[in-house]
Amino acid sequence: MDEKLQRARGLCPDQAESFIAAADRSGGGADRRHIVYHLSLLALEEVGKASMLGARTIGHNSLDGTWVERSLDNHKTQTAVGGLVASGQDRSG
Repeated sequence: MDEKLQRARGLCPDQAESFIAAADRSGGGADRRHIVYHLSLLALEEVGKASMLGARTIGHNSLDGTWVERSLDNHKTQTAVGGLVASGQDRSG
């Protein structure tokens, strides 16, 4: 994996964790629910971005990587991919 790409991918979970920590610090009271919601979406976006950056590293000849490039600028796609990744996580542990 390209070192720059690997570094960028590694920053995504850290950034997601920072968004979640900020949401926790906000207190989540009735007057701050919108802040918690938006910080949570930003965290989900970071998960999606990390997944898309990981997909970009696949060097298979039949894979067209241009969709990844376009998707990295699309917040809706990042959030959707993040939701798919998060929905597949094992929460039993």
